[in-house]
Amino acid sequence: MRIATLILGLILGAIMFVQTFLVYALSGAANNQATSSAGALGLFMALLWLVACALVIPIPLVSTVIFAFAGLIGLGAGASSTFTDLTIWGAASLILAAFSFFGWIGKRKTARREQEAREQLAAHAAQLQFATHAALLAAQTNAGAVHGPTRTSELPSGAERCAACGAQNPAGSRFCAACGSAVMPAVGGV
Repeated sequence: MRIATLILGLILGAIMFVQTFLVYALSGAANNQATSSAGALGLFMALLWLVACALVIPIPLVSTVIFAFAGLIGLGAGASSTFTDLTIWGAASLILAAFSFFGWIGKRKTARREQEAREQLAAHAAQLQFATHAALLAAQTNAGAVHGPTRTSELPSGAERCAACGAQNPAGSRFCAACGSAVMPAVGGV
């Protein structure tokens, strides 16, 4: 919607500029002060349209305000002068303001979807990293239990020691309270 607003605004703005410039120049030559003033307002509107078109892609809400302001100028100047085409240009400006507003809404929705996608990707990456670390820890624990030396120490009766970190755990524990890996029965416990 913002690109369509940009293209329409530039094409119609060029036509409006040429028309209002001719009205301004010819009414100045004919010493018609009212029409000359309306032509000057038309040139100001063309300048506002140029600024609004420049801002419609990066900042569509500001473009909406500028188009609406130009539309109010056009409607007011067209109603109070003999150059009634400014009323048509004012209505066109208000239509472009509406297009720009819908472009702003679309840009916000797109930004929100992109933010949600980034958050989902970050959550998936965190889950993948956690799963990778858990798999590495499990592999180290299994390698230490199979190939590592058994620690002999005096443990209270029925206590068990963790194969990975060596922490003492209560009897019947299947997983270590310190690191979360599997525990092995005490060797040489009294």
